[in-house]
Amino acid sequence: MDYSRFFRCGTIHPAGALDDAAFRAGLTRELTSNATYRKKRKGNAGAGRFAFDALDAQTRAGNLMAQELRRQVRRYIAALPSCVGHPFVTSRPARYALRGWSVITSGDDHFDPHIHPQAWLSGIYYLARPDVSRDAGSERGWLRMGPPAQFGVSAGQGWAERSVEPSPGRLVLMPGYFYHGTRPTLSEEARVCVAFNVVPEELDTAPAGARGR
Repeated sequence: MDYSRFFRCGTIHPAGALDDAAFRAGLTRELTSNATYRKKRKGNAGAGRFAFDALDAQTRAGNLMAQELRRQVRRYIAALPSCVGHPFVTSRPARYALRGWSVITSGDDHFDPHIHPQAWLSGIYYLARPDVSRDAGSERGWLRMGPPAQFGVSAGQGWAERSVEPSPGRLVLMPGYFYHGTRPTLSEEARVCVAFNVVPEELDTAPAGARGR
């Protein structure tokens, strides 16, 4: 969990979006209009409303988001430090696909700590959140990275933790092997984000015609 070298968190401003707040509001309406609720089942990280293929939306807002996320991924790869022998750096893919889905949660919806086995890099772009998530003391709806408690591992064993406030416009990028989960908002207001993976071409299971860099 090397945060200093491989974790990135910051606010982005998609090119072509004249008003960030209006852009995110419109995109949120698009993504929530066709989302389907899924209960947490055995083997699933969490529950909530999901809409898949979020990066393939044939709308102006959807295209602007997809273009910006792809640009940010290219910037991340180009800025990687030279770590001779580090498996994450040496395994950076020459060709890859971006696979994304929208996540809408409320109430006690949350995600247990999990990883994305097929992903080289994972990301989250926040669009909307409930007011209660502004409280740093409770961290309701916040992203948490660190040791997976379900495996009996704790921060006391030297595995650093980090929490991220789900501020609209914020983009998080991290290796796919970073354990991460979310806290429930316990609010009727929706927390909306787009999660995505950078999947090496050889691991991508989508039809060949749907692949892209």
